[in-house]
Amino acid sequence: MAALSTSKRKFNKILDNMTAASSTTSLASLREKNTSAMSVAAATKEPPSKRSRTSLDAASIASDDRPGTAASARESTDRLSLQQRAKSVRLVGANSKQDKEKETAEPRKTPNYVPWSHELFIERIKTFADVKRWAPKPDRLSEVEWAKRGWICEAVNTVACKGGCEQRIVIKLEPQKKKLDGGEDEDHGMMTEEVDEALVERYAQLIVEGHDEGCLWKKAGCKDDIYHVPMASYEDHIKPGLLERQASLLGVRHQLPTIEHLEYPGLSPEALAKGFPPELNQPPSNDNEVPPRIDVNQVQIQQRIQLFALYGWYGEDRGKYSIVYCKQCHQRTGLWLYSDNTKLDLVEAHRIHCPWLNPTSQGGKAIWELLQARLLVRVREASASTSNSFEPADFNDIRPRSSAADSEQSDKKRMARLKSAMKSFGGKLRK
Repeated sequence: MAALSTSKRKFNKILDNMTAASSTTSLASLREKNTSAMSVAAATKEPPSKRSRTSLDAASIASDDRPGTAASARESTDRLSLQQRAKSVRLVGANSKQDKEKETAEPRKTPNYVPWSHELFIERIKTFADVKRWAPKPDRLSEVEWAKRGWICEAVNTVACKGGCEQRIVIKLEPQKKKLDGGEDEDHGMMTEEVDEALVERYAQLIVEGHDEGCLWKKAGCKDDIYHVPMASYEDHIKPGLLERQASLLGVRHQLPTIEHLEYPGLSPEALAKGFPPELNQPPSNDNEVPPRIDVNQVQIQQRIQLFALYGWYGEDRGKYSIVYCKQCHQRTGLWLYSDNTKLDLVEAHRIHCPWLNPTSQGGKAIWELLQARLLVRVREASASTSNSFEPADFNDIRPRSSAADSEQSDKKRMARLKSAMKSFGGKLRK
């Protein structure tokens, strides 16, 4: 019996071992199946892998010991940098082209505060040239003083800081009146010592204080030599000016007063002929137009052109009412006024502040004196080559010295001519 029980125990143990082995095998196979199923599911859900890009940086290139790979990497980097530079250059070029087109379409405005500009100063002086808008004032209130501080004449006796602080000042001064022989009052439009000095002083202060606090013209104005006209160089200053004035005078050459109706200081055109540019010594050619004057002598016409050019006058053809004008003081003179017994003084016809008449801005001599002195040097240089040529010794003022009575009489004549000219245009002097 003992042997039988022992055999049963062995048999049961063998059965137990066989059952455990089969269960273990089935569990392992089940796990393998589950793992494979999960991997298949993951493979179906995951998107296709992207192609990896190779990025080259300085560290990877430096760490690569292979010479071929390092060289190719450097070449790739250089190509990329060149492409980027090309794009940036094209972009800058496009912007610069657009900027140029914008500047062409919209021209840059001239700034208001340019106290060193002679051209802009002359433009401001020009606004005071109309006698209907600006009457003569005392020297302290002249147009030169206002223009030096940036003011222009905007309306009748009204100045404005145009383009700056936009302030405006109205100047009201009563001119002195004199009795004519017929008993009528003559308004000379000229200030005298009888004008209220306190009022003149107040307006003189307003030339500076009339600007706003933030206006640059209140801090500083033009220098005293702003009216200076350079006359040092013959080729740069004298010759171009003479030829420019001659070209403008050709259009009014038949309306210019004859030599007998002109007065002028200094030397005659014949004495300075060798100092002129060659073009100024050539008489104008005959044309088909019928001149309004009887005198058609081309040599005399050329002498008149030379005289007007020597004293700073330009011509403007207005038909019957042609004029000559000055670009420095903007004085305009009607040529029809000087005929019969009326004479035109080529120097005194300029405004009192004009550098062609006033020597203050030119260092002691007016422009006409400096011009003739420079031409006289050229005459002497030309005369040195010939022995029998005429050489003028010096300037000689052909005008006799005038007394106070003569000056007063001359002022009356000039005022009468001015009134006559304004009546012909339908205007009158303003008080």
